[in-house]
Amino acid sequence: MQAYCTYRERSPKEVQNKACELGVSDVPLYLKELESSGHLNEERFADAYARGKWRNNRWGRLKIRQGLRQKGVRENLVEKALLDIPDGEYSEGLFELIRNRLGTKKMTQSLRAKTLRYLQQKGYETSLSIELMDAYQKNSISD
Repeated sequence: MQAYCTYRERSPKEVQNKACELGVSDVPLYLKELESSGHLNEERFADAYARGKWRNNRWGRLKIRQGLRQKGVRENLVEKALLDIPDGEYSEGLFELIRNRLGTKKMTQSLRAKTLRYLQQKGYETSLSIELMDAYQKNSISD
């Protein structure tokens, strides 16, 4: 189990499921041992998960929040991990997704709706997505 936790950061729920799968008898005691030895840290997992999903997959905060909840992370750690994503970098990343998605295409109502659904699927807030799509549209018209 130590090797399982050392390979990458794991949530306590993942470790608990793996321990049950392997037939470990006293799972709570085992989890406490892993935490005290530093092999298991829920806060470190939440930070690594949020940072990785943001930087590598360009997920929005809503999808990251949902993923952390599914992994059984406590709510206060979910919120702390999401605060580690800087607002400016978050908006720039969303704007880049919009730019990559729309390119030089003429913004039609259909394309706008498809892009908004795509951004919602990636976990971005609807209001921020609309705001940045409007800004992109104004920039592309003036260019």
